Amino acid sequence: MIPHRMETAGLRTLRVSGALLAGVLLAGCAQQATNAGDDTAPARHATATDSTSSAPSSTGTAPTWAEAPATSSTTPRETSTPTSSNTATTQPSQQDSRQPSTVGRCHTSMLEGGLQQGSPGAGQRHARLSLRNTSGQDCTIYGYSGLRLIGQQGEPLPTEVNRTPGQGPEVVRLAPGEAATATLHWSVVPTGDTPSTGPCGYQPSQLMVTPPDETSSLTVDWNGGRICGGGAIDITAFR
Repeated sequence: MIPHRMETAGLRTLRVSGALLAGVLLAGCAQQATNAGDDTAPARHATATDSTSSAPSSTGTAPTWAEAPATSSTTPRETSTPTSSNTATTQPSQQDSRQPSTVGRCHTSMLEGGLQQGSPGAGQRHARLSLRNTSGQDCTIYGYSGLRLIGQQGEPLPTEVNRTPGQGPEVVRLAPGEAATATLHWSVVPTGDTPSTGPCGYQPSQLMVTPPDETSSLTVDWNGGRICGGGAIDITAFR
């Protein structure tokens, strides 16, 4: 009987030892598992930390956005547009330089005279006196011409010049080759103390013409016949 009990007690002891050994092994595995879990946690935390630390890299691009003001630094270039306005301000001077200079009056040396007969009336005669610009530049004529009748021997004849009211004078600009004209009128009918028999008045051969505002004269051939009334001639302003 004793040997059987001892064998039973030995088996129990072996079972208890096995259980304890299994418990120790299980506790060790649990500890390792716990340590393993602790080891992986920092890894995850590190990952989170890494992802968090990567955020500054995104904010690190913020200076790139801050560089945007550099674009505004080019805005002052737009202020260079006044340069075009400066150019524009120079245009009037260029246009002024293209304006024609003041045209002077026509001097006697620049003119050539002519006399063209008009249609005769009852005892009345008309003619058109012209002054042509023979120079190479523009000039102007303004007003009335002075006249003097010249006889067959070159002697001055009595001449009375009357300015016709009507249209007043105006500035006439003559380009080279252009002419201004005035109308002359006189009578071939005896008046006043003029004898009623025979020819009256004078028979001029030339007409001396003094252009407006000039002191020297030019001459044209007179082809208007006799002039009565003491050499009275009516003249209009040049047109």
